[in-house]
Amino acid sequence: MAKRKLGIKREALRDLCQFFSLLSDETRLGLCLLLVEGGENVGALCGKLGLAQPTVSHHLGLLRRGRVVNAERRGKQVVYTLNVRTLEGAGKSLLKGIPGGGAVKLGGVLNVKSGRG
Repeated sequence: MAKRKLGIKREALRDLCQFFSLLSDETRLGLCLLLVEGGENVGALCGKLGLAQPTVSHHLGLLRRGRVVNAERRGKQVVYTLNVRTLEGAGKSLLKGIPGGGAVKLGGVLNVKSGRG
């Protein structure tokens, strides 16, 4: 069987693997889906997910290090938002390998309302 040439570079492929690995966890994906509606602090996210603060903070830290979410200090609180640039970049990289994929927009699927990061 002949190898199919990927439409993206190996480095971009590794980045996509890391991105989707982060989102493969139910808690982290749930956090991202909540953040589609806009920025939230840890306390609000804990209440919506029904999880303890250390658990939510741990997962937000992983998402932040993976550049999936941004953290902005507002007084005594830290507000988390989706990093739209990372989402757009992952979507564009993924769609490069799909014939005719340029017609699909990731932002249209998620209807992202958060700031760019």
